[in-house]
Amino acid sequence: MDKNLRAFICVAESENLSIAARTLDLTQPSITKRIQNLETELGSALFVRHRRGMALTETGKRFLQHARRIEREFLQAQEEIRSRESAGLDVLRIGAGPLFHLRYVAPVFALLNREYALLKLHLSTDTNEANLPRLLSGQIDIMLGVIDVPTQQNGLLAFPMTGVEQGIVLSDDYLPKGSMLSSTKIPDLPWILYSDDKNNENVLRRYYTEHDMGSPVVAVRTSSFAAGLQLVQAGGYAMMAPLQLRPVVEAAGLHVLSLEPAITQHRAGAYVRESSMGFGAVKRFLELLEVQVG
Repeated sequence: MDKNLRAFICVAESENLSIAARTLDLTQPSITKRIQNLETELGSALFVRHRRGMALTETGKRFLQHARRIEREFLQAQEEIRSRESAGLDVLRIGAGPLFHLRYVAPVFALLNREYALLKLHLSTDTNEANLPRLLSGQIDIMLGVIDVPTQQNGLLAFPMTGVEQGIVLSDDYLPKGSMLSSTKIPDLPWILYSDDKNNENVLRRYYTEHDMGSPVVAVRTSSFAAGLQLVQAGGYAMMAPLQLRPVVEAAGLHVLSLEPAITQHRAGAYVRESSMGFGAVKRFLELLEVQVG
């Protein structure tokens, strides 16, 4: 991809010349020169300097949208050509939410590694919101999570694989009889929110509103699912989690129960760039994952 364009995207995303220079392994004067070249070609300033770094002008903000699209199209073209010339990838890079990274990625990769002995795995655990830009920019190859992202304009393919119902995680002290828990039993429970997923609080508040339960008491926010389980175990808290994580939850000495009516239900699965489907490792991982999930 054009070196001036790459420098522009890097500075726009980091808002700092020093960080962009380290990322691209260039000197600051080289980065500055590339930005100046681009501004000369376009006939307009793209950044303004301030004490904390660099900020995009209005023209720069509009140009960034085009630059990212060009970057995606270049990446997709590169992958299409490489997939014809290469047997696959050296490293399979996956971004996954808690359901997939806690239950499925490790056993599926173990199976895949038998077929591709030299293949390495890089796994980042995060939400769709954080992983989508990484997928579009080529930082990850597969995104695993809720199926809620438009695909056509982004050059993505979606693979729905399972239905997911959010349950409620409780300790023995709050465990009711039976496997179902009525919504009338939960209004006063303090909640732990897995706060990397910004939609969790909206879902919970909507559930309380729809069932005339007032507002939920959010006592703890954590970016660690494991820490959330430990806090529930400490006593007195509830936390949302997919019912499919029951083996993980029970291994922590806790219980995940269905709510009646359910908090939320949705589809989950994988997203990949259409251009990366030519890589054998990507295609085979999806095939093995579908069998494992199903």
